[in-house]
Amino acid sequence: MIRSVNFCLDYTKFSRTKPITFSPGIHIIYGESGSGKTHLIRSLANLNSTHNGHFKVVESNVPKAIQIVFQNPENQILSHKLSLELSFGLESNFFDTHFLQTKYKKIKSNLAFIKDWNRHPSTLSGGEMEMLNLVTAFSMNPELVLIDDGLSFMNADIKSYWVKWMQQKINKEMTILWFTSDISDFSYSNSNWVISLSDFAQVNNLKKRKNYNVSSLKGGMSLKIKNLSFQYEK
Repeated sequence: MIRSVNFCLDYTKFSRTKPITFSPGIHIIYGESGSGKTHLIRSLANLNSTHNGHFKVVESNVPKAIQIVFQNPENQILSHKLSLELSFGLESNFFDTHFLQTKYKKIKSNLAFIKDWNRHPSTLSGGEMEMLNLVTAFSMNPELVLIDDGLSFMNADIKSYWVKWMQQKINKEMTILWFTSDISDFSYSNSNWVISLSDFAQVNNLKKRKNYNVSSLKGGMSLKIKNLSFQYEK
C-alpha cells in the first residue's frame, strides 16, 4: 500500500489555506532561517512548538511511525557510548534477541568509519554525528523521516553518498521530507519546494531552482552616538 503524507497549511494573516501532498520518496524543502521549517516539522510530528509561526498545520494525515533527524546532531544522541547509542533504540522497539543481534550488526556496517565503539559520541565530528543519527533514525523502520537541516555538516561528496544510501532505503511506504537552508541541496531530488512565511510552493523549473534567490529592498542605517567611552578590564 502506497501511503501519502497529507496536510493543510493555514496562513491566517493571508486568509487562505494550502493543501500539500507528498508521495513516498525524497522531497527537499528549502527555507531561509526563520521561515518556519522547524515549526512545521514539530507540528507534523505532533510535538509542541514554541514558534507561533505565520501558519499552522490543519487537517494533517501523517504516519505514526515518524523519525526526526535534528538540526543540532548532539540533540539526538542519548548514550555515553557509541555501541549503546545504536542498541538503545533497537532494544526499545524490538524484543527478539536473534533479530536484535542481526539488525545491530547490519547497522554497524553502515558506519564503517567507526573503529572503537566504546568511544563517547561527543568525540565524533559534526558530520559523523549526522551520519550516526541518520542510521539510527532509519533503523526504526519509519514511514516518515523529517530531516531538520540534518546534513549541513557534510561536504558535497559525503552528502551525495548518504543521499544515495537513503534512496536505497526507501520503499513504497517511506517518505523523506528534507528541510534545508542550503539551496544547492535541490540537486539531490526532483521534488523541490520552497517554504516561506507566506507560502509553501513546489519549484518545477530546473533553471528557477538553480537561480532561486530572495531579494530584499535596499535600505540604510545611520547612527548618532554621544559621549562614547570604554575601558579595558584588568
